[in-house]
Amino acid sequence: MAALSRAIRAHALNRRVKDRRVALERCTGELEQIVEKLGRGREQAHVLIVDDDPALLQALPQALHLRMAGVTVETADSAPAALERIAARDYDAIVTDIKMPGMDGLALLAEIRARQPDTPILIITGHGEYDLSVRALRGGAYDFIQKPIDRDHFVATLYRAIRTNASNRRAETGSWLERCTSELEVIVEMLGRELRATPPRGAP
Repeated sequence: MAALSRAIRAHALNRRVKDRRVALERCTGELEQIVEKLGRGREQAHVLIVDDDPALLQALPQALHLRMAGVTVETADSAPAALERIAARDYDAIVTDIKMPGMDGLALLAEIRARQPDTPILIITGHGEYDLSVRALRGGAYDFIQKPIDRDHFVATLYRAIRTNASNRRAETGSWLERCTSELEVIVEMLGRELRATPPRGAP
């Protein structure tokens, strides 16, 4: 009976240790994500501009390079091309025209929100397209830029979007750290209690 009791206790302890190991691995994974996010925060901001107008794809990056230091700008001439880029990396902000052939800006907005819900998205709308602007905002757009584009207003709005995204990431990082710290403290305490309660090997 004593041997059976020890075997049951050992099995229960092994199971609890396994559960704690899973929790530790989860925390480790979250901490690795935190480190990755913090590393990204020290890099240049990455912006994606999506438009089927070659002139805008040339003019807007030039405006950003002239007015914003430390920003890397990539472009895509269609929604499918944009989705390929988004699948490859996270962006600090995305700017897209609302009227494009095939998948339009509203459909692209929905796709981005599903894949990267925290990424701020600016929608470019034509003059007088108030209804489309409202639909974009309701769909989760950060803001809209109206044509003809005022370069200074565009740069200022994009800067606010990038800054807001960075602030949200820092807040999320702090929340993850607090949660992981609490979980690790609980795990260490429970393992310590279990080890103290376990009889030494060879004890009756």
